[in-house]
Amino acid sequence: RDELGPTVAELVERSLDLEQLLGGPQDIEFAIDGDDRLWLLQARPITTLGRPSLTRGGIAEMLPGVLPPLLRETAGRQVDEGFRELFDELGGSVPADADARFVRFERSRAMLDLDVIRRATASIPEGSVAELERGYGLDSRSDAPAKRASAGQTLRVLQHRRTAVTEAQIVTQAIDRLVDDDLDGDRSVIDDDELLARWERVHDLGVRTASAEMAVAALATAAYRGVETTLERHTDPARAARLTQELTRSRDIRDATLTRAFRGLSDPPPGARTDDWSVAALALDADDTGRAFLATWTRALDRSGSRSVFGGPRWADDPALAWMTYRIAPTGSRSERPDLGRELRRAPGSETPGLSRIRRRFLTREAADAAALLVRRERTKQALLDLGGAARRLTTEVGERLTRRGVLSRSDDVWLLGPDELRRAL
Repeated sequence: RDELGPTVAELVERSLDLEQLLGGPQDIEFAIDGDDRLWLLQARPITTLGRPSLTRGGIAEMLPGVLPPLLRETAGRQVDEGFRELFDELGGSVPADADARFVRFERSRAMLDLDVIRRATASIPEGSVAELERGYGLDSRSDAPAKRASAGQTLRVLQHRRTAVTEAQIVTQAIDRLVDDDLDGDRSVIDDDELLARWERVHDLGVRTASAEMAVAALATAAYRGVETTLERHTDPARAARLTQELTRSRDIRDATLTRAFRGLSDPPPGARTDDWSVAALALDADDTGRAFLATWTRALDRSGSRSVFGGPRWADDPALAWMTYRIAPTGSRSERPDLGRELRRAPGSETPGLSRIRRRFLTREAADAAALLVRRERTKQALLDLGGAARRLTTEVGERLTRRGVLSRSDDVWLLGPDELRRAL
C-alpha cells in the first residue's frame, strides 16, 4: 500500500469493494480532483473477460458509453477508417480477412480488437507492438525498452507529420464553412434528396476528419512521450512526468477544447461567475447587462456541436453541463517554463547525468512541438464534434419528417435505424 501512494491505494480498495458489492469484476470510471480526492463516476460489469483481444482502452474517449444503432455504424466507421488510414500512412497494411475490424461492439459499447492492431503494427517497417500499445494506453505484452528510431523510420514519421497536420488544417477549415452553411440555412424547406445529400456529405467529411484527428493524436502522443522519455534519463519518473506536463502546456488550449460556438465569448457579469447554471441563470436575468449576455449564450448554445461523440447529443441538450464546461475549461499556463538547468542539475554523488545546455535547448524545442501537436489534436477533435452537431441537426430533421409521414412512431426512433435503413425510409 505504501508503494502505491494514498490515492491509488484508495482506488484499489474501492475497486475491490465494488467488485464484492456488485458480484464480479467491474469496469470503473473515476476522477481525481485538485485536492487529490477520489470520485467514482460509473461502474459496469466487465463482459469481455472471455475475449482478451477486446479492450476499451484507447477508444473509450472517442466512442463513450452505450451507442444506439445509427451512431454505432456511423461513428464506429469513422474510427475504424481512421485506424486504416493511420497504418497506411505509416507504411503498414491492414489484415485482409473480411472480419478484420479495428472497432467492434459488445453490448453496444465500442471495443478495440488488439489482435487486429498487433497484426497491423507488425506490418509497419520497424514497427513495435509494445510501443504502439503504450502510446494508445493499452496493456503491452512486452516490457522491452523503446527502440531508437532508424533514419528511415524518422523520415517516414516526419513525412507523415507534415501530411497529417496539413490534412487536419484542411478539414478544420472545411468544417467551419460547412457548419456555417448548415446553421444559416433552413433545413425544413429543402427536399428529401437534398437533405439526404447533405447528410451524406457531413458523414463523409466526418470519416476524413476522424482519420486526421487520429493521425495527429498518434503524433502528439509520440512527441509527448519522447519528451518524457528523455527526461526520465536524467531524473525520476514522477519529476519527469511533472516537467513534461509543464513544458507542454499551451495558452491556446482553452479555445482548442471548446465547441466553436463558445469561443470568443466574454466573461459573464460578476454575479453569474459560478459553475452552477441555475444560480447563474437567475443572476443573468436580473439586469439588462446579464440579459444581453444570456441572449448571446443562448445563441451560442443553438449553434453548438456534439458533446462527446460525432452525431451524439449537443451541448444545447444540456445547458447546465454546457455552462459548467465553459466555466471550467482549461486556460493553459501563463507561468514561465521550468528551469531545466536547475531542475535537472546533477546532484553530488549521483550517477544520473546532467543535461547539457545544448540538450536543454533541443528538449525545449521538442516540448514546444509536442504542445503544438496537442493543441492541433484538440482543435481537430473539436472540429469533428462541431461537425457532429450538424449531423445531429440533419438526422433530427430526417426523424421529424419520417414521424410526420407515419414511418416512425417518434422522431427519436431515427437513432434506432441503420444508415441503409435511414436512406430507404427517406
